[in-house]
Amino acid sequence: MSKLLILGEAPGEQETLFKHPFVGSAGQELYRMLAEAGLVPEQQNFSSLTMIQFWKESGHALTNVFSTRPPNNKVEFFFGPKAQGLTSVPPLAPGKYLLPEFAPELTRLAEEVSALGPDLILALGNTALWAATQTSPKISKARGFIHDSIWGPKVLPTYHPSAVLRQWTNRPIVIADLCK
Repeated sequence: MSKLLILGEAPGEQETLFKHPFVGSAGQELYRMLAEAGLVPEQQNFSSLTMIQFWKESGHALTNVFSTRPPNNKVEFFFGPKAQGLTSVPPLAPGKYLLPEFAPELTRLAEEVSALGPDLILALGNTALWAATQTSPKISKARGFIHDSIWGPKVLPTYHPSAVLRQWTNRPIVIADLCK
C-alpha cells in the first residue's frame, strides 16, 4: 500500500526503454522538484538506473494513464473526434474523445489504483487529471486544489514535469503545489 501515487500521461522514450515510469528527463525534473519541496532527499547525480532505484525504494507508486508510448510523445494519439470516440467518458478537451481501442487502459488504471490503495494521487498534467476525475478541467485552473477521484483517493493536480521543462516559469508553481 502506497501513500502517494504519482500519475503521468504515457511513457516516453526512456520509460519505454527501461520499462519504468519517470526515469527520463521529466522524471529527473520531477525528482528535483520533489526534493526542493522537501519530499525526497536531495541527490546530485541522475541516471535512468539511479532513478529506477530511487523510485523502487521511495515507497511512492508511479504509473501512467496509458501504458504505451504514443507516436512522437503526442497524447492526442489516444483521442479522436466525437464521431469516433467514446461519449461515455468525458472528452479530454473539446473534440478529443477517447478512442474505443484505448478504453481498456482506463480499466487497467482503475485496477492499479485499487491494488495500490493510495491516500493521495498526484496528477501530473491534464491527461492524468482527466483520468482521475473523469472531468475535462484545464490543469491551469485545477492545479493546486484538492479534487475527488473516481476511485476514492483525493487528487492533487499540477503541471507535468515535461511541461515545466518547456515552460520554466511553471516550476515554482509546481513546487508550491508539492509543498501542499
